[in-house]
Amino acid sequence: MAPPSFSQPRSSVSSVREWPKPRVTWMLLLLCGSKLAYLMETQIPNAISVDVTDDALIVVLSDARSISVPLAWYPRMLHGTTTERMDWRLIGEGQGLHWEALDEDISVENLLAGRHSGESQTSFKRWLESRSR
Repeated sequence: MAPPSFSQPRSSVSSVREWPKPRVTWMLLLLCGSKLAYLMETQIPNAISVDVTDDALIVVLSDARSISVPLAWYPRMLHGTTTERMDWRLIGEGQGLHWEALDEDISVENLLAGRHSGESQTSFKRWLESRSR
């Protein structure tokens, strides 16, 4: 059979009515939805070690990655002494990190999501004032 040409009658060319129904699109959306659900269920790695420099917080993760974020994201860490910054412990089997002297908790999930400290300016100012007494 010859390919359709402009000179052939319209009835011999596929019409829009023969195209896939919206049902196919719906199935693709469901498939995409399943894929998103799978991604949301993926486990977040745990922290295994921490290093704090003058300007960065570096966390080594259980999946062999490391993540580095600016220390400025966490004002208490930024204002802490070197000794306070190095005195950390894992919490929740590595799901988070805790600095007792700075009263700071940071989760691996928030680090990976790029979330800064959620502390209000008022709370941070009170904390700073309590350190100067």
